[in-house]
Amino acid sequence: MFYNYHPLVTVIYIGFALVMTMATLNPLPVIISFVCAYSYVSFLYDRSIHKKIWFMAIPIIIFATIIIPLFSHNGRTPIFYINDMAVTVETIVFGLVTGGMLIAVILWFYVGHVLIDTEKLLYLVGRIFPTIALLLSISLRMIPLFIRRYKEISECQTGLNRNVKNMGLFSRISFTMKKISILISWSLENSINTTTSMESRGYGKGKRTSFHLFKFRKRDFIAGAIFLGLGITIILAEIKGVYRYNFFPFIDFYGLSLGKIIISALMIIYLIIPLILDVYEEYKDVRKKRSTNTI
Repeated sequence: MFYNYHPLVTVIYIGFALVMTMATLNPLPVIISFVCAYSYVSFLYDRSIHKKIWFMAIPIIIFATIIIPLFSHNGRTPIFYINDMAVTVETIVFGLVTGGMLIAVILWFYVGHVLIDTEKLLYLVGRIFPTIALLLSISLRMIPLFIRRYKEISECQTGLNRNVKNMGLFSRISFTMKKISILISWSLENSINTTTSMESRGYGKGKRTSFHLFKFRKRDFIAGAIFLGLGITIILAEIKGVYRYNFFPFIDFYGLSLGKIIISALMIIYLIIPLILDVYEEYKDVRKKRSTNTI
């Protein structure tokens, strides 16, 4: 599975995927990025993710296609007028492409959430910035801890027959503030215990050591070299204008050229490689299970 590759390789992959998605507003790379990201998210998550994606995507598209034409009146193809201000085809298409780019970026963050977990993030940051790594580890631990403690406090208060459903508005606000006060007091007491524990273990009094299970293998070197080569090539091509486009004063995407076809093919290959690796590994696992069952 691509998740098992070295953290540096996964960070390179996600980083270049985000940059090449945001580097241009030409519809072709935006569509390629969206389709590849959506396919990978569908593989990594269960079916419930589709509702979350479209529940998030539809408002973004509606917002982009309605708000941008109301404030930008560029373009030479008016559809209708609002207070003598033209709503043009160009601004609507620009809003659609911008919304699609934002959705593609969010989908890549969904992918990164699975591929780059807390342990990998701390491994990458800890060697260079150990203090920042410590703050990150504490912060990432505190968020779920706060949520769990708040639920425990709520359950305890409910057990004392203090149900929020039977209270008025001001009583609910007062009751919620009381629970937050309990949560803060509990957290401050725990932070003092954590500080005392770190001091007793000698934190900051000598050289720090670290332990990790990540090893940079031959497959990581090959994958990293491929991602670096393809990523740099695609981004340089985008910077040099292979995906030239105009939205204003008229829409012009300069058709399909040989360079655009080649870079688009390389972009598809780059973005789809981890999905192919994961599908192949899953296929091998299924075949092993079938062979063991037949035996």
